[in-house]
Amino acid sequence: MMLGHKTSVAAETPLCTTEIVNRFEALLENERYVLGMILGFMLINLSASFTFPNGYASGPMTRLMAVLGILWMLGFALRLARPNLPFVYFPEASCLMTVLGLQGAMATAAIAPFTGAYADATLAQADHFLMPFISWPEIVHWLSTHPTIFRTLNYIYVSENFQVPLLFLILSGFGRVREMKAIVAAGGIALIGALLIFTLMPAEGGYIHYGIARESVPDLLVAMPFEFPEILQHLKSGAVHELSMHEINGLISFPSFHAVTAVILIMNWSKFRYLAFPGILLNAMVIFTALPIGSHYICDLVAGSILGYASMKLATFLVNRNTVQIDTQARMVPTVVVPKRECSMA
Repeated sequence: MMLGHKTSVAAETPLCTTEIVNRFEALLENERYVLGMILGFMLINLSASFTFPNGYASGPMTRLMAVLGILWMLGFALRLARPNLPFVYFPEASCLMTVLGLQGAMATAAIAPFTGAYADATLAQADHFLMPFISWPEIVHWLSTHPTIFRTLNYIYVSENFQVPLLFLILSGFGRVREMKAIVAAGGIALIGALLIFTLMPAEGGYIHYGIARESVPDLLVAMPFEFPEILQHLKSGAVHELSMHEINGLISFPSFHAVTAVILIMNWSKFRYLAFPGILLNAMVIFTALPIGSHYICDLVAGSILGYASMKLATFLVNRNTVQIDTQARMVPTVVVPKRECSMA
């Protein structure tokens, strides 16, 4: 009697090899977007070898990238071996986000000499249209007369520095890798969008535009609002002869990347029942603090919020679509009927 049984074509490959290949592909899903963005930023930075008189001092950045690359590969190897281990994706996500930020900031400096004219006057006019009943200098002046509030805003402003790692830690603890990949991809997408806008509309920020001296705001504890305009001016004027990590600074004023990050954090904190309200409240305050602490115009905050929302939505769509495609392909492994003889009884 002839019996038939179904077997997968993939069974011709040793099971261990098939399992490793499938797991490797699954673990790298969606990261090609982020790796592609990093490569694009790196190419922009390498172009500085031709556009700056003394080229690109890549040594310190290369060493830092090597360390981060090794940490990323170790994290990936651990996830390959133990994909269901809690917190296993935390090292990878942290390294990818750090590399994106560093390479994106360097790329901003690399293209700064080729940006358009300062758009501060246009942005100030847009502020007046959005909020005709109050001006930027009036907000800063009121805060200057309330030093306790002003100083508190500094700490709220920098809270993003620990919020992102904390969010990654919580998500990785619950094994929500797909959401972490979407956040990293959203950061890269937002960087690309901000970089394109910066090319057309660089700005020095409210403090410089309105002629407010550093001594007038002693409770401003963040030095960046008065440092980045000077660096940007040197880059645009050609005074910087060599691109290096010294030029890494928050050069993009419009749109506010602090607002971008705050909105991305709001969209993800809101998924947690008990963390939604404090997460939304804190980051709504972060967006406001970007005005007096980050020297951002009101329209910077609006544009940054829109960019952050759109980037998170697009990243989530790409991650979910790619995951569905991989799952569908895995279910579509063809099968064939292999004849099998029944052993005869003696």
